[in-house]
Amino acid sequence: MPLPSSYSPNYFSIDDILATQERTPCKFLLNVPKMGQLNPSAAERDLKAGTSLELPLWLVIEMSAGRQPIITPELPKVFRESYREILKADACAVDLHKYSLHFYEVGSYVKHFDRRGDVHEILLHVSTFHYSLVSFISV
Repeated sequence: MPLPSSYSPNYFSIDDILATQERTPCKFLLNVPKMGQLNPSAAERDLKAGTSLELPLWLVIEMSAGRQPIITPELPKVFRESYREILKADACAVDLHKYSLHFYEVGSYVKHFDRRGDVHEILLHVSTFHYSLVSFISV
């Protein structure tokens, strides 16, 4: 069974467009000239190395790829350690739409930033837990 189009990158998918609009924290590794407008709190024209910003996921993916990445992406809040512990304890007690409207789609992109593989594990755990709950209720 093929996955819905939103789970594989698709330029024309509305779900994919909305998922990649999620703001993701990142840190700049290099000085970037004439991009100071990305940081509304700074009056400078250039972005300095070490600047932390939240950028759309589509931009973070492009800027962190390649042989010399410009930024290092960080995990969004919902995929960090404290939230992972909550999701592991009881995934059904958490309203996923409150944290991210496209939890699974964003997770499928963000899991590539996670070196330890915890995001993949939590996505699998939450989806399995939700599936078992739905199948239990439907019986």
